[in-house]
Amino acid sequence: MEFTWNDNLSVGIEEIDQQHKNIYEVVNMFLKSASSGMGKIEIASTLDFLIKHIEDHFCAEEELMEQHSYPGLSDHKAEHDEFKETIFELKEMLDVVGPSLSMLSKLSRILRNWIPTHIEEIDKQFADFIHNKS
Repeated sequence: MEFTWNDNLSVGIEEIDQQHKNIYEVVNMFLKSASSGMGKIEIASTLDFLIKHIEDHFCAEEELMEQHSYPGLSDHKAEHDEFKETIFELKEMLDVVGPSLSMLSKLSRILRNWIPTHIEEIDKQFADFIHNKS
């Protein structure tokens, strides 16, 4: 089942929206590699690619928050850090144990739940702050 971007997820900041769309595309690449029976190396490579996109995006978001003196920066960054820690733990499990069904299912569930929830509840607060500041 495809992980689908929709316009309700738009925060109204073109750079951030495009990064979110790219993350959705890469999540779909990962989910496809995980569900198609690809081997450990291919799945790990796709997950590394996803992690890189997510880290770059978080960095860009946090820089933008800093530029706009967003008062929720530290809480927002803590959300990012917690998510990265979870993903890194699962990546380590993948590297050690391999792509077990339970690990891939857990990772898929986390990606499908955390990303849209974070955008709708946390990123939109930041975007609203910028829009109201302008």
